Amino acid sequence: RVLEATFGRDLSAEPGTGAAGGLGIAAALFLGAERVSGADCVLDLVGFDAALAEAELVVTGEGHADAQSARGKVVSRVAARAAAAGVPCIAIVGGMAPDAAALLDCGVTAIVPCAEDVCTLEEALARAEESYRAAAARALSLIGIGRSLARD
Repeated sequence: RVLEATFGRDLSAEPGTGAAGGLGIAAALFLGAERVSGADCVLDLVGFDAALAEAELVVTGEGHADAQSARGKVVSRVAARAAAAGVPCIAIVGGMAPDAAALLDCGVTAIVPCAEDVCTLEEALARAEESYRAAAARALSLIGIGRSLARD
């Protein structure tokens, strides 16, 4: 309310203005900063689209995939750019909620969870590298099956 009274603009309902303790709204009002997608900004900075032009497959990831993952998180932005370029995108995720299928609407072609069994978060974290390697192997084996089917 103080910022609205001071600047004559209410940005409190704008996406990202409450992030980091209100840093977004402060930057917009005090510095005239423009709000942009952090994921898109980073992808642009690292030259993702140029690398994508040479790619046949994109593999991305998310710690825990759910419906929120499809709303602007890195995994969804990577997938959207891959889809726009006609490149399939696999998301390898630590775990996933039933609503993680929302990622399929963002351009993710397949979701491969790392979790192989019911366990506590602590157990999953202790086996993270092993579980990721197993998930990657499963994803690559499915690609192999797809290639052999395409030849038939």
